[in-house]
Parts: sequence; structure tokens; C-alpha cells
Amino acid sequence: MRLARFMTVLLAFALFGAAAGTIAFAEEEAEPAVAASDEDAKLQARAQAYWEARVAQLPSVMEFYPPLDKLPEGIKGTHGEGGSVRWSDFEIEAVKADGDEGLVQVRARMNLASDHMVRIPESMRHLLKPTIMEEWIRVEGEWYKRPIEPGLSRMMRSQRERQRAAREAAAARNSEAKAEAD
Repeated sequence: MRLARFMTVLLAFALFGAAAGTIAFAEEEAEPAVAASDEDAKLQARAQAYWEARVAQLPSVMEFYPPLDKLPEGIKGTHGEGGSVRWSDFEIEAVKADGDEGLVQVRARMNLASDHMVRIPESMRHLLKPTIMEEWIRVEGEWYKRPIEPGLSRMMRSQRERQRAAREAAAARNSEAKAEAD
């Protein structure tokens, strides 16, 4: 019964993750992120400050969302932090700024209430530390988390776009590493 409850909570988190950012579960540890440009470094610093506030559960976490009246054309959404999911630590794995849009890949550890009530099998513990691909936008020179778009079809389209971007970024890194090795 407890394992079923844990799996229900985990499924709910994964569904929320589709709205908030692409989530992947991986067992291996990644190398720390290295900013490649000044904009990457600014985005990385902003994401670092956001996640520090989020782990500490500070109200200031909402300051990392753009004012809704200043959203660039074509961007709609609301601000939200995902309800009862709490995070105990994080590591920014990759950052890529491209014009006024950016992607931040974060590995964060979930701290679910069920952690203390359910014995989680060792083979499933990696599910508590997912990799999250977040979208960020630059508004008036400052980096903000991209607001969450309402609606299931937009959520699914957005998730597909993030997954495609993540695949392309991984392919580019692999080809760069291969070129350096040759």
C-alpha cells in the first residue's frame, strides 16, 4: 500500500513536471555546468539564486518570474511553483543562453513527505533526484523563469519542443566532444 502511494505521488510529480519543465530520471552524476559566454554566466547565476530560494522555500522565489505585464509578445502563462513538492538540494548541470531565451538543466533532489513513511527500494531511489530542463527568458535585460502556459495541448507542445531542444543540445555537445577527441 505504501509503495502504491509513493508511486502515485511520483506519477503526479512527473505529470506536473511536464507542465513546469522537461524531467528526466538518471542514475549517473553529471559534471558541474560551465558557462560558455557572459550571457550563459548571467543565466547560470540567476538560476543558482532561484534554486537557492526554492530549496529554502523563500517567498522571494516568485521574483524570478517576469511581471505578467512585461511578457514578450507570444509568451503567455502564469506563475507557479508546483504545490507540495519540496527540494532538499540541487546542482545546475548545464546552461545555454540563445538570444532572449535560455535553457537550464538542473538535477534536484525531491523531498517528499512519503520519504519518511515509505521504504523506497534502492533501485528506485534515483527517481527522487530527477534532471529538470527549465526554460528561461530575458525581459528588459534580466533573466526570468518562463511562465507556465495553461492548457493541456500547449503543455504537451511545449514539452515536445523542450525535449527536441534538449536532444539537439546533447547532439551538439557530443559532436563537439568527438571533434576535440579527433
